[in-house]
Amino acid sequence: MNKITILDCSHKNRTQISKITKRLYDFFTANSVHVKLVIVSNTRIASCNECRICMQVVGQIPQKCVHHDQMDDIIDLMEECNAFVFISDTNSMFKANNIFKRFSKRLAGYYYWPFGTKSSQHRKKIDDKLSILINYNTTLGIFNTSYNTALEQLKTSSITIGAKPVASLTIKPTKESDKLIDEYYKDIELCAYKLLRGLKNLN
Repeated sequence: MNKITILDCSHKNRTQISKITKRLYDFFTANSVHVKLVIVSNTRIASCNECRICMQVVGQIPQKCVHHDQMDDIIDLMEECNAFVFISDTNSMFKANNIFKRFSKRLAGYYYWPFGTKSSQHRKKIDDKLSILINYNTTLGIFNTSYNTALEQLKTSSITIGAKPVASLTIKPTKESDKLIDEYYKDIELCAYKLLRGLKNLN
């Protein structure tokens, strides 16, 4: 059975994000997919201090941090799954929120970078997993590039764990928050469908 992890890296906008994750969760389970939802803000993840200890061991297996907090469990879960949904919210121009920033920095163990060398090497030589990227953007399109910046940040984290993005979606606040899912219903399900179709092709 395919296993999908929904990684909710949102910082605010909990009501709106929970509606999105529920729509995705219901869609996947209705299609006989095992789904795990991780709300990153509810987990104990220490900030990366850039010591690079996790980057010293050679090999393709991601290394865990000396903190040994709940990020260890998330890495184990990500290694067990073959697909992901990355969800984050953007509340300021061009910057990731603090929750996503802390999470993404703790993915350092997916790279090999021994002391004394000039650059790191990605441990995942083959992208054998898939993902979709969803950005809930409250900057209201003042600068359209803020959409691209947020999605690129999600894409970088996806590729880091060996997952190739097959679809992306930027969701903007609706005038009536209760109608958010109604407005984006088809777009959300289309992304989910593309992920399932991609998994079927992999299998």
